[in-house]
Amino acid sequence: MAEKINCLKRLGDNVKKYKLITLDGKEEVTIGRNPDVTVCILSTMISRCHAILKKKKTGEWTIKDNKSLNGLFINGKKLEPMTSTTLHDGDIVQFGVQTSPDTPAEFLFQYYTALKVKRVRKAEDTVDGAESYGKRPRLAGNEANKAEKASCSRTGEPMCDSAVSSSQPDFGHTDTPTKHKRPFAGQNSPYEKYRKKMEEQEAQAGEKLAEMEAKLKEMQRLLQEKDSAKDEMEQELKEEKLRREKQIKMMEDLKEKEKQMKEELQKKQDELAREKMEMQERMKEELEVKEATLLENLEKQKQALMNEKREVEEKLKQELESEREKDKQLSEELILQRQRLEKVIENKEAEQKLLESQLNDTKKEKDRKEEEVLKAKEDVLSNFAELMETELQCSICNELFIRATSLNCSHAFCYLCISQWMKVKKECPQCRTAINTHMRSIVLDSYIDKMVEQFSEEMKTRRKELVVERKKEETAFDEANKPKPAAARGRGRGGRGRGRTRGGLMAAPPALPEPPPITISEDDDSSLDDDDDFNSLSDSDSEGYMEGDDGAYFGGYGHCFNCGMRGHWANGCPYR
Repeated sequence: MAEKINCLKRLGDNVKKYKLITLDGKEEVTIGRNPDVTVCILSTMISRCHAILKKKKTGEWTIKDNKSLNGLFINGKKLEPMTSTTLHDGDIVQFGVQTSPDTPAEFLFQYYTALKVKRVRKAEDTVDGAESYGKRPRLAGNEANKAEKASCSRTGEPMCDSAVSSSQPDFGHTDTPTKHKRPFAGQNSPYEKYRKKMEEQEAQAGEKLAEMEAKLKEMQRLLQEKDSAKDEMEQELKEEKLRREKQIKMMEDLKEKEKQMKEELQKKQDELAREKMEMQERMKEELEVKEATLLENLEKQKQALMNEKREVEEKLKQELESEREKDKQLSEELILQRQRLEKVIENKEAEQKLLESQLNDTKKEKDRKEEEVLKAKEDVLSNFAELMETELQCSICNELFIRATSLNCSHAFCYLCISQWMKVKKECPQCRTAINTHMRSIVLDSYIDKMVEQFSEEMKTRRKELVVERKKEETAFDEANKPKPAAARGRGRGGRGRGRTRGGLMAAPPALPEPPPITISEDDDSSLDDDDDFNSLSDSDSEGYMEGDDGAYFGGYGHCFNCGMRGHWANGCPYR
């Protein structure tokens, strides 16, 4: 039975899944990878909610790209995100991009407003269902007699008694009985052949039914496996969703904290700039007023001196003209007057020098205040550096993060510090949570590098030296933890030749890796009390002596070539 439906039909040669996406009887259809959408397509090419289809009041359908990662294409043209487009009959809808130029897109659909689809008849709609497969339908009454007559006529044999008696009417009892002939009932009779044929057909039908039941059971088993795989995939998707939400929340917290710190730094910088501007303006006004006053006083004194000098010269000239005779006395008086004037000039020059020294002192005071402002700024930056050291420093080495590494418990440490710690114990040094995963935190590294650029040259130099030193330590740590080849054994007191024992030759021991280095910080003394590995060490360990594994042979002399300690050989080394 065929019917017409409004749908999206998938295009492709070997298409088994998602053949039709029906739109009849729906107002909105969502397509994506999330199990909550209307049509769930499990593929990495499809986003969680890739596209949204809505039905207009006029009956037309529109499609919209819901900010998908790989995009949505209509007839080869990419749609803008969150922009609705009306679908027309025959439009080609492409979800995602092509994996390569030579291969077509994986999810390619064609839109039909009325596609003719043929529905397959169910098993119960057939004649007698699955149980009547391979069986001959039984005829009742006259139809059975007619069939038996036809079979007898085809074989050329007379009809059986039952067929004759049922076919002829009964006209009452007569004196002459009618003789009924029976067909031959041997092995070659048509009735026996027909019976055997029917038995064979029934046996074949039974075998086919058994095969169908086995196939049905197999299909049910595959369906259950598919459902279990689907449930596992849904569980993995939920876990991935929760993990991504947790990461997004952590990133949002970091961004919020960074934003707050930037706002505080901006406020402090604005306040410092405002105070600096106010101090500069105030000092400038004071210097201008003092300089103008000093210049005005100097000008007045200079003018007074010039006037006095002029008056004295005029007076001397008048006295010289009027009293020629008293030239000697006047000359003496003139000398005295000159000396007095020179003293006065010297005093005025001394006052001028004093004023200049006061001006220089004022300038020095200005420079001192500027230095105080710069020092205050440096203090603020140092306080900010201390704040960074308290918030963004590794709890193992008490330094700013170098190649910051975040654990699954959200605590962060330096890469080298946490690697050395994990060689001793697979637990977080702060919360004692088991370490399952760890990943690099590039955001913290870039943030610390940008903040260090604002510090003094001394702190920058110290940071660079620390980074270079830490890189060398990481290289040495990686080289030290590489597996080494097995070393050849020499001769010893325990035997002769190469590994000879009382029972015969002893095989060379397997290659033993170098013992992991143990770094203990002064600030982590409290954590050592809770660590069973450190408590298990005896006093003899500090002296270079350590007992080996139980049952391992040790001759009582020499050092272990694996860890270099006394008390055991490499075959019983606890660090192998």
